[in-house]
Amino acid sequence: MSTLRLDPAHARLLAAELLDAASRPPLTPVTVSGPGRFATSLVDALHHLDDQTRQVHARAHVLGERSRRVIEAVDHEDRALAAQLAGLS
Repeated sequence: MSTLRLDPAHARLLAAELLDAASRPPLTPVTVSGPGRFATSLVDALHHLDDQTRQVHARAHVLGERSRRVIEAVDHEDRALAAQLAGLS
């Protein structure tokens, strides 16, 4: 069995960076000029790419929020355990 080693400050930084990146999805250009099936197909593909990008960013946001909550819970439990152990001495 191995010991979980967690640096709360570093974990918070990573979660914050994930949340920051997830809050700013890149804009996919969807303007294509020209007639024909190629332009229509290209616009459809760009719309699909934009939808997929937004889904990835939404998932990253959920993951960042969950990570932040877990880090806070672990930190809270660590402080509570330290207080209990201090009371034993």
